[in-house]
Amino acid sequence: MSKHGGKREGAGRPTILTHEEKLVVGALCEELYKQHYETARQQAIENASPEVHTTYLKLDSIQINKRKQWLQSEEFSDHYEDFIFGLQTDQQLEDEDDPERILTIKIKRPYGVIPEIIASVSRERDLKERYVKTCWKEFKELKNRIEQKK
Repeated sequence: MSKHGGKREGAGRPTILTHEEKLVVGALCEELYKQHYETARQQAIENASPEVHTTYLKLDSIQINKRKQWLQSEEFSDHYEDFIFGLQTDQQLEDEDDPERILTIKIKRPYGVIPEIIASVSRERDLKERYVKTCWKEFKELKNRIEQKK
């Protein structure tokens, strides 16, 4: 029996999705939002310290099992000097000034993507945008309830 009015069997407005299907739609929206946020985070890191970011990419390219050996090499000494120089450049310091090694990076929430995500999921799942928004809201409410119980 439908929960959308009417006493007799089959009366009232039919349900579009089951509760589980609604959660899947909401989770899809949340995942797309996280992807946008991650892109914004990566961009903020690159913009906060472009010199250090390029140096970090070089370090990241070294295989983990070879890093210990690399830390004792001449190449590491050059790399470390480049890293310190990059920090000084990014922080606009003189050569003899010690740079701050902890950077505060402010990540802005990806504005304007929520309607885009809702429209995208709506087209993909052939649902009305308002219904997708409701599914996303229900998913976030469930997620928050679960996190509060932890």
